Amino acid sequence: ADHVFVGTIHENLDKLDKSKEIILYCQGGDRTSVAYSLVKRAGFEHVSNYMGGMNEWTAKRQAVAAYN
Repeated sequence: ADHVFVGTIHENLDKLDKSKEIILYCQGGDRTSVAYSLVKRAGFEHVSNYMGGMNEWTAKRQAVAAYN
């Protein structure tokens, strides 16, 4: 998992692998809509937007793992 702030997504596109699936999420789901359109416009094909965000994820009591 990589953390990339939507405001810096253009500067970080080179850190993303176009051959892998990318799942975008944020706390509530709003910012990922913007990030999704930017990433798709940059030519990424395997992109999903988790619209519910972490609020929905944790409300459903789904596990959250920390990655370094």
